[in-house]
Amino acid sequence: MREADELPLLAALQRCRDRIGFHMPGHAGGAAFEPWFAEVLPFLDNTEIASLDNLNDPVGPVLRAQQKAAKRAGAGETFFVTTGSTTSMKAAMASVVPAGGRVLLARNVHKSVAHAAAELDLLPDFLPAKDCRHPLPLPDLPDVPGQQDLAAVIITAPDYYGHLIDIAAFADYAHAADACLIVDAAHGAHLGADPLLKHKRALAAGADLVIESAHKTLAALTPGSYLHIAKASIERKRVDPARVLSMLRIYQTSSPSFLIAASLEYASWLLARDGDRLWRERTGQIAAFKADLPAPLTLFEQAPQDPLRLVIDCARSHVSARRCEEALTARGIDIEMMDYRHLVLIVSLWQPYDHLKRLQKALNDVMALPADPADRSGDLSPELFAALLKPPVFVCSPRDALFGARRRQRVLPAELAGRIAAEVISPTPPCIPLIWPGERVTAERAALLSNILPPDRPVDVLE
Repeated sequence: MREADELPLLAALQRCRDRIGFHMPGHAGGAAFEPWFAEVLPFLDNTEIASLDNLNDPVGPVLRAQQKAAKRAGAGETFFVTTGSTTSMKAAMASVVPAGGRVLLARNVHKSVAHAAAELDLLPDFLPAKDCRHPLPLPDLPDVPGQQDLAAVIITAPDYYGHLIDIAAFADYAHAADACLIVDAAHGAHLGADPLLKHKRALAAGADLVIESAHKTLAALTPGSYLHIAKASIERKRVDPARVLSMLRIYQTSSPSFLIAASLEYASWLLARDGDRLWRERTGQIAAFKADLPAPLTLFEQAPQDPLRLVIDCARSHVSARRCEEALTARGIDIEMMDYRHLVLIVSLWQPYDHLKRLQKALNDVMALPADPADRSGDLSPELFAALLKPPVFVCSPRDALFGARRRQRVLPAELAGRIAAEVISPTPPCIPLIWPGERVTAERAALLSNILPPDRPVDVLE
């Protein structure tokens, strides 16, 4: 009996060892693990015994490790969350937004925000979206001040495409309404390595609660996450750390992983020790890669931009984004995601330079492929892009749509127009809700979905 036949998942994962990955996790297939750390990994999987500590009620080494991580990040308090940034976001929202409270959201929030809104029985309002040609809607500040019943403003920075926004302006807006600013910085844990970008990190820019997915861009195991509370937010009593810990006990498993927690400690320590050097090395190598990007491929960049996030635009090429991704996969190179015209690649701080060279060669090979008249990268029409910018029109609350008693049925994307969504409808990645639960799908948004979702992917709607 061959193990590969009986253990197909393990076999598939082992085959990945021979491939090049421009995607999460940030440890780059273990390249970030120093030999001593890799050697002890199997022994770190433990439980809440007397000689250790309790991750859900830390008083010993876990507490000290979190305090050191908070100091390195410039936070008042930091929690190690071993069940992912989805847990961190839900705990953050539940800590500062009462049930039925009012929140103001960017259109490009993660679907965990929609699920937390349903659990807390929130009917969210949305920040205006900038009318700019960005693959995801970018939030703008409202023209009117925030109302005093506003509990929180929630934004994503950086977004999946590496774009950075003016977090300080949103912090000022939220605080003027006596509300908290929650920043989903899941893709930005590594930005602390760059002296020029440190001031753009959410904590430095005035956010109250910040979520960072350490596993995405640092040396932590999946799905390790940091939940940071700003010092000023604790001092001004905008956020109560005891309340945050209480919410983490609700949303996080009662058996959190010491293995992942230890990797979170290691990732924080390693970034503080080596981050500056690694950042300079990697950004220099990326600059050389960009200079030799084969035409007619171009880079999609909107300053300020995370330099370790490569977004390659295939729209002017005779090879579509989908065909380009397939060709790279066939050449042993895996990327983070693809949309209707872009390839999104994450370059790890620990990515060997040889990987970028091999990517360069592979892209040159792909550009030499013969043209296929039926294979062209698409683009969203102005009408479809306008539909992407519009906020949802709710017929019922997300809570009623997800947890209510109404019967559901499954339909294909082509049948969505006029129906009420009973789930978050989103391509994965990037897990951004294009349609919210409880939203009636307009004809324009149904047309948008038909351009983005696989035509045979069923979705849940209310009868």
